[in-house]
Amino acid sequence: AGKSTYLKQICLLQVLAQTGSFVPAEMALFPVLTRIFSRIGHNDDLTANLSAFAVEMSEMVPILRTADSLSLILIDELACSTAYEEGLSMCFAVCEELLRRKAYVVFATHYLDLTSLAVMYPAVANFHFSASIEKIKQDDGNEVEKFQSSHKLYTGPYNGPLY
Repeated sequence: AGKSTYLKQICLLQVLAQTGSFVPAEMALFPVLTRIFSRIGHNDDLTANLSAFAVEMSEMVPILRTADSLSLILIDELACSTAYEEGLSMCFAVCEELLRRKAYVVFATHYLDLTSLAVMYPAVANFHFSASIEKIKQDDGNEVEKFQSSHKLYTGPYNGPLY
């Protein structure tokens, strides 16, 4: 739906703004930060004999060790390669730790239960991209479901079809 691209754009805009370059916007406010961290991607590391989950956790270690209130942290689909309950618990713990540190965090996830953080923490806001599942009739007469994204960002938690 464009979540990963959106995260990368946030990083690029922060760098552009902080270096005094043109930012393509009518108006923009960016804090001056000392660090940018990202946790994007979902691959095993066969050469190191690490699963995708192990890679994710090893990449989170330096973020959790050094992030502070002057850090921008971009996290895409953390713990998506593990069981739902464990992944959700991991994401809650990471989010709560980064909230405690007052870091600037953009966290893209399919864990819809994570949106409850906005109820518990006033600094948290939920956004989502609209999406729909459409039935498409194929040439052979069979119908298949196709995911459609508008690539438009909306305020609030996602409440559309699960994909």
